[in-house]
Amino acid sequence: MTQSRAYKIWPTSLSSEAISLAALGCVVLFLSIQLTALLAMIYALIPIKLDPLAYRMFPLFQDQIRPEREMRFFIIFILFNLTAQAVAVVALKKKMSDPQWRQGLFAFLGMELFWVVAIIFAAFKFFLFGYPAWARVMLWVILAGMVVTKIFFVELCALLRTLYHWVNAHRHDHLFKQVCDGAVVAGIGLAIFIPDVQNALARIYQWDQFFHIDMFVMSAALARTTGAVLNIDVISLYSVVLPAIFGKLMSVTGGLSYERLLTLMMWCGIAYYIVCYAILRTWFKSIVVAAIGVIFIIHMQMFQVGVWPLMWRYPSVTPLRHLLDLAAVFFILRHAQSFRGHFLWLASVACGAMTAYMIDVGIQLTLAFYAYLFLNFVLPDGRTVLQRWKAEAFRLLGLAIVPWLTAGLVLWMFQGNSIFSARFWGGISEYLSIFLSGWGSLPITDAIKDKQFFAFVLGLVIPAVYVWTLMSTGALLWFGRRERREMFLVFLCVYGLASYHYYLGRSASTSYSAVIVPFIYVFCYWLNLVWKNVPRSWKFPAGFAATIVAALALGTNFLFTNYPNMLNLSQSDWRPEKQAYLTQMDVSKDAQMIRELVSQSQQAAVISSFETKILMAANRRPFFYFFPLIESVNFAENRFRGTSMYTRPRLARTLEKFEQEKPQYVFVETKLLTRQISPEFYERFETLRTLLEYVQSHYVVERQGQYLTALKRK
Repeated sequence: MTQSRAYKIWPTSLSSEAISLAALGCVVLFLSIQLTALLAMIYALIPIKLDPLAYRMFPLFQDQIRPEREMRFFIIFILFNLTAQAVAVVALKKKMSDPQWRQGLFAFLGMELFWVVAIIFAAFKFFLFGYPAWARVMLWVILAGMVVTKIFFVELCALLRTLYHWVNAHRHDHLFKQVCDGAVVAGIGLAIFIPDVQNALARIYQWDQFFHIDMFVMSAALARTTGAVLNIDVISLYSVVLPAIFGKLMSVTGGLSYERLLTLMMWCGIAYYIVCYAILRTWFKSIVVAAIGVIFIIHMQMFQVGVWPLMWRYPSVTPLRHLLDLAAVFFILRHAQSFRGHFLWLASVACGAMTAYMIDVGIQLTLAFYAYLFLNFVLPDGRTVLQRWKAEAFRLLGLAIVPWLTAGLVLWMFQGNSIFSARFWGGISEYLSIFLSGWGSLPITDAIKDKQFFAFVLGLVIPAVYVWTLMSTGALLWFGRRERREMFLVFLCVYGLASYHYYLGRSASTSYSAVIVPFIYVFCYWLNLVWKNVPRSWKFPAGFAATIVAALALGTNFLFTNYPNMLNLSQSDWRPEKQAYLTQMDVSKDAQMIRELVSQSQQAAVISSFETKILMAANRRPFFYFFPLIESVNFAENRFRGTSMYTRPRLARTLEKFEQEKPQYVFVETKLLTRQISPEFYERFETLRTLLEYVQSHYVVERQGQYLTALKRK
């Protein structure tokens, strides 16, 4: 009997007065925190006077005098807590057992909890990011809202009740859904759109000198638009279709430039994320789940520390890499929902187009498509395997072949008959063999060494979620415990596991962002299962709160606040960086020299940083197969970054082309030619030393430009 009473002490022994007292104590505690925060913000505007003792100390020790007010705030916090609680208990003693008053108390407690969490969140961002202006404004807005809501608490409750009932009554209206969808689309545009792309280019130039942009798309796009055949005349490391498309788009919109390329990349990113949202909306029919999903995709792909300072610095981890995969994803989703056969044929064509556009991603997508076809075939449907095979054999064979036929057709459209040459495929396999040999690989533990614990944990969680979802969903489908439309989830898991090889090959903190989209889709599937079980009365407040929290997490991310969008939360003055970029990247004099010495039909042999920029300005076709040949550094810097001749066969091929074609002029960066950089670079980089020795033995100085020296063949 005694044990039974002890077990029932909580919660049956608590009276209504005790519960009211506990809630009242929490209210007073939260008010104390708010008061302390308000005083701290006000006193921060008032300078602290130094104690006279500080002026009598030796200068060596004066910097150790750091007056502060924390002790006063601590005393105020304690005194207010005790005094306010005592006054409240005495004044409100008779209302403690009133159910209606207690209901209002809990509502007030919820509001005060919200303001305390908001203050802590804003203060955390304020101190973490070094007192940015946007965090200071956020703190003052929160403190102002905290005061206003206390004054108009009754009116606020009435307004919230009215809003709650209105939304519940109209949340299924078509117009209401359209407004919400429009708000999400507008939010995507607001977050990503860059009004002045030169601001972003200046930041990329400062950190990267366009190295990754050139290697991924710009150098190959220049070669293609000036008449070169990719992987025959000039190598294209990632794709031959992508640079051809973007080179053409830049040409028809005014010519090749980094400004136009970044503008195209930006709009492709906006379109990609909007389509991601559309796919999630089509799949789950939930605005909340789709909005949270697309916010997570943008957050984890664009604004994670591995892509500092801007994601556009690394085009290979942007939507540009996977631009066409959403077509196949959408068609397979529609097939899983309707089982109309034409969606499978469209998906197979989309897989082929993706393979031509980006070979590795296309192969991964096609493997996932095959897994989806296999699952369609093997899942029980009342027929024997033999009956299914007789009915489906030719269709399955056609669906399996179409991706490769489509890929070949698209490649032929862009490359012509060169795709039938061994030299074309040798260009692709040469770089692939270097990559597979371990060149540039990083261990999966690399993120730990860089103190990027979130990236490390996420890198382990992603495949675990894929495999667990794949096993559980596959088993449930086999036993008929899940609808066949959930085969789409299996497709996503296989696609995610296949694309995860990119992260395993180079486990940098930048890499997981390139393979995050299928994972977010799978995450949203599980989130939707939870969301469907939320009581209807809670759906609006819970969904609104969850979406706002996700948006706040994105909007207060350090990279987002420093992103040059229309918000410009960091209030950055981009003018000095932009002016430095425009001044240092002015290669007009060297471009003019190249135009005068090399005709439009000839190739220009340039050995210099910013080869791509110089040849774009000169509108001349690059001479070297491994283009860009030099990894760019600022013209004024006394250092050398490296070459793209990673192997001895690459160096031999470059020298062989020199001997075979004997270009009349070679343009070499003056600081390399005159050895203005440290001698250690010539010792370290055999390729640079060998190349310059060849040039100096076969060419003589002809003209001097701003950054380049023109040499004529002897």
